[in-house]
Amino acid sequence: MLLYIGDSFPWTANALAPDLVTMRRLVTREANAISTVGKYLVRQRITPPPYGSYPSGFTSCNFIDLAFLLPRLMAAQDLSIVALTADIEHIPEPEAKKQLVALLEVKRSTLAGLAALSSSQSHPASA
Repeated sequence: MLLYIGDSFPWTANALAPDLVTMRRLVTREANAISTVGKYLVRQRITPPPYGSYPSGFTSCNFIDLAFLLPRLMAAQDLSIVALTADIEHIPEPEAKKQLVALLEVKRSTLAGLAALSSSQSHPASA
């Protein structure tokens, strides 16, 4: 979901535009970490799984306020971290495990970055 949001132009007030820059940096860093794992697989002559298209349900996130998206992104990131942590437990090859642990650290850092962004967002009162 994080990578999709990086392409879907989240919205925010002009005063919070620097948060969009931070968000794009988080997305880019995570995309690069995923690419690094893919390159490792190719060097090992393992074809990475097809990335495929984004789930159609993600299209409801286009042009949505960043403050609204951040809790959802954090929840999705947390689920991704839990799944990757469980997967790492089943990897016997030390170098492969090292690659995935590095990705896990980026994911955790991204989650922390999303949490920091969330705390900086002003949440309008509900009507």
